[in-house]
Amino acid sequence: MRTCEVDFHNRLKASALFDLMQEAASNNAVQLGFGYDDMRERNQFWVLSRAMLRVHSAPGFGEEIIVETWPKGVEKLFALRDFIFYDSAMARIGEATTAWLIVNAGTLRPTSPESIRHGVTFLDNHPRSMNSQARLSPVAKHLSRSKDAWRIRTST
Repeated sequence: MRTCEVDFHNRLKASALFDLMQEAASNNAVQLGFGYDDMRERNQFWVLSRAMLRVHSAPGFGEEIIVETWPKGVEKLFALRDFIFYDSAMARIGEATTAWLIVNAGTLRPTSPESIRHGVTFLDNHPRSMNSQARLSPVAKHLSRSKDAWRIRTST
């Protein structure tokens, strides 16, 4: 992590956590066949529409954060994705749920997420997901997950 990614308490900023979430989501999407290059070939791109985030304990300098993510399902035009954040001891320190739109680059209109689903199986009510009672739909699980780890440190 760079010094601009922590606050004056030396804790990870929310904006930096969103950057890590985007990186982990991108890595997982590549594994599943709908990453940046895959979407570009289809003349499509991802747009984050909304997110719900809970952080119980923000990591600081020298601490590791592990981001686990998986696509959890579809809600109308939105592809839903869950995240869980862990510290280096694998203690859960937060969670998030996001809703993404797939946009056609030529028309700039949303496209159904079903168009890229191709065999991805989702299960309702994943027990480790964030229990979101707000506007995002109930959680589900994807058979493939991605875990990425980062160490927070000053820039050199």
